[in-house]
Amino acid sequence: MKRVGFAILAGSIALSSCGGGSPAPAGSEPAEHEAAPTAATAENPHRAAPVRSVTISPQSAQAIGLTVATAGPATVREVLSLYGTIKVDTARVRTIAARYPGMVKSVTKNVGDRTQQGEALAKIESSDSLEDYVLTAPIAGVVTARMANPGETAGSEPLFTVSDFSQVWADLTLFPRDRVRVKTAQEVVIIASDGNARAPGHIALVGALGSAAEQTLLARVPLANAQGLWTPGQFVTGEVVVREESVPVAVQTEALQTLEDRTVVFVQGPEGFVPRLVTLGRQDTQTTQIVEGLAVGERYAATGSFVLKAEFGKRAVADED
Repeated sequence: MKRVGFAILAGSIALSSCGGGSPAPAGSEPAEHEAAPTAATAENPHRAAPVRSVTISPQSAQAIGLTVATAGPATVREVLSLYGTIKVDTARVRTIAARYPGMVKSVTKNVGDRTQQGEALAKIESSDSLEDYVLTAPIAGVVTARMANPGETAGSEPLFTVSDFSQVWADLTLFPRDRVRVKTAQEVVIIASDGNARAPGHIALVGALGSAAEQTLLARVPLANAQGLWTPGQFVTGEVVVREESVPVAVQTEALQTLEDRTVVFVQGPEGFVPRLVTLGRQDTQTTQIVEGLAVGERYAATGSFVLKAEFGKRAVADED
């Protein structure tokens, strides 16, 4: 049994829906083909020697989610991750008290109920005139506190709290060492702790409103919340863009794969996809600079490229046997 080197692993996979190979019958298994080997050259040592091609039907390509992108200029962003929670925008909270002292005759809203501006919350009988008047909501929102019950006496104390959650704050904890990197108006993406919600925003406030005990600062991001995706108390991560740099050649970060401990990109060629050794530069979660190994305009496997790696792994095992 012999070990198969990288040159053997560097076969090609032809994907008919992306311009390489012939379509396979619908629902068929991938078909293996021999391709003429080509040696790496001194001019381009990153080119690997293709020895096989596998044709995949368009249906299979769609099923595995394989997409193709074009290498080219892009912007790489350096991101600083901050952690925090969703808070109520205090400018959108109202406490409602009785206009005139009296007895609460009826209550029409409970905690958690939605209310419109001007909608009735309770009916109160004035102690002075003995006439009933209606206590209404000054804003649209959700009743978040109720301190009124029929038969009780209403004085100057608050009877209801109504909060408008259509805009909330993401309050992020900022450590002093990062203070110089974070400024107002910087772009930030807020991500829910469960990953089910994310939204872009900008830092509106950086200040000493954090924890004195922990020596932290506050970075505040207003978030539109008309769909109700963000709930006060929810844990979030804020990815703050602290630096941007344009690079001449880049790929989607998810396109990077590892073969024999070396980073490759599966490049689309005449006979299919070939793993190409690449040298990486700057990188973020979405985009990676390619310093060497890939030229502007070359097509490569982006989403789903791990499937191509798996195919090469299976071929390597077969060759070892």
